[in-house]
Amino acid sequence: MGGFKALIASLNGDGPRGWVLAAILTLLLLLQLGGTVTCAALRYDRSALLEGQWWRLASAHLINLDLRHALLNGLGMVLMWALFVRDYRSRQWFLILLGAAAAIDAGLWFRDTGV
Repeated sequence: MGGFKALIASLNGDGPRGWVLAAILTLLLLLQLGGTVTCAALRYDRSALLEGQWWRLASAHLINLDLRHALLNGLGMVLMWALFVRDYRSRQWFLILLGAAAAIDAGLWFRDTGV
């Protein structure tokens, strides 16, 4: 069991950070397992945004194309978490993620009108 604890600590998954990472990964997988209805309700949809469904700008960042895509994104999250989670405070991470999401949304809205 000591080896598992060491592995978790090396991935910066020890203590409260581990619970946050587990919660994020669980949310991503549960949304994916929700099927096409969940995906359709939360995905980026330009016409729905024009109708005032602005929440899709946030929810679209949690939806994946399929289970394989969700698993790859989850592995990417674990890698980023292991490398950088301790570099910033929670508020700073929130602002980083908010800025990244806003930049992606703006890019889709202004540069890729076919999405």
